[in-house]
Amino acid sequence: MAFMVSFGWILKPEDFEIGLDVFLTDIKRIPPSSVDPIIKNYHWMDLVTGMLDAYQQGHQTAILVDENINISEGAGFNIFTVDQSGISTH
Repeated sequence: MAFMVSFGWILKPEDFEIGLDVFLTDIKRIPPSSVDPIIKNYHWMDLVTGMLDAYQQGHQTAILVDENINISEGAGFNIFTVDQSGISTH
């Protein structure tokens, strides 16, 4: 079985220059040791809780942390950094 979901933007095109107002929440993203990452996409309670936390603080969305308090991901987006050593992601 397969299904396709059209690509969706988190930001409206006119907001690309402004950026996204994110809140770094202390809500932890469910770890791969708890739920197999192949099906983890269907487990969003932690992401929804993080987003509600962000909304209550006046932000547009949240970034969750992992079980070691490292930046993890947000609802519908991944986080990566670019520095002199290259591109890194969690």
